[in-house]
Amino acid sequence: MFGHSSQTSESIRSFGGNTLGIGQTFSLDLAVNFRNGNKGFDFRDSSSVVLFNFNIGADDYVVSNAATDNGTIGNNYSSDTAFALAFTQTAASAGTWTISRSGGVTGLASGA
Repeated sequence: MFGHSSQTSESIRSFGGNTLGIGQTFSLDLAVNFRNGNKGFDFRDSSSVVLFNFNIGADDYVVSNAATDNGTIGNNYSSDTAFALAFTQTAASAGTWTISRSGGVTGLASGA
């Protein structure tokens, strides 16, 4: 996907009115090459409220809107970076998130 010259490219994946059950995990892989502009992932509720944001931009990799462990997960650059994001429902209104980084730079971040 590519949004050129201040344009936006967006994809939305709905659970079709269903929710994750306790113990279920939603996961995705995200790869980026450049950090100019903003790119990343929002996890939203059924009212489009952002519950979790992972943003790649301004030469950093940042988590926001999570219940815990917001902030940078490291800003070391590698052109072959890939991120594996996982969200697990742990209770009716709670869950955990994990980001695993691979490629030229590796790392792991997690929170609630």
